Amino acid sequence: MATGDGIGWKASCRVLKWNAEQVAWVVNKTGILEPSGQLLLSLVEPYEIAESEGNVTTYGGLAYLWSLATGLTTAISAASQLANGFLPVGVGDGSGTVPTTSPIDADLTAATNKYYQPVDATYPQVGAAGATAGSLTVQATFGATAANFTWNEWGLFGTTSAFSSGTTATPQNATMINHRGVNLGPPKVSGNVWTLDAVITLS
Repeated sequence: MATGDGIGWKASCRVLKWNAEQVAWVVNKTGILEPSGQLLLSLVEPYEIAESEGNVTTYGGLAYLWSLATGLTTAISAASQLANGFLPVGVGDGSGTVPTTSPIDADLTAATNKYYQPVDATYPQVGAAGATAGSLTVQATFGATAANFTWNEWGLFGTTSAFSSGTTATPQNATMINHRGVNLGPPKVSGNVWTLDAVITLS
């Protein structure tokens, strides 16, 4: 006889990549100077897609999620409940290597080459009843001048105030929710636009 029920946490991500020529074509066609990943995908196929399964849920991330669920931590405002503007995605080069992640992680491993980007408009998305129930989907678009280095790690963060993109997550009191060390292909270079789509599922 089973003595308890287990809860599964699964994360996967894919990185969709467009080069400078593709981005320029979309800009010229639409007049939108900083096209989102959703717009790019609607008009041109990525030149490459990198995919990865797995991650580590951090202790801080678990505390953050339970605090949101219960409202017991006053430092987390009601407005920050996994809402757009409060869920940046971070990527880094792992200081040159793919890092070994741990539940005690509180930030990306990269010392310098790291970048945090708020999720795109219409995200996050929560799965409805049925096959997608229990899933949280995020997408963040890293523009032509952002995160131009090798992507060896990624993580989702929760913040206590509205987040602006940049190289540090500290000003918004960011909490790392999960962390994955994985090489996602050759370096991103200036002019390229990449999106990171991640799905986290509880079951």
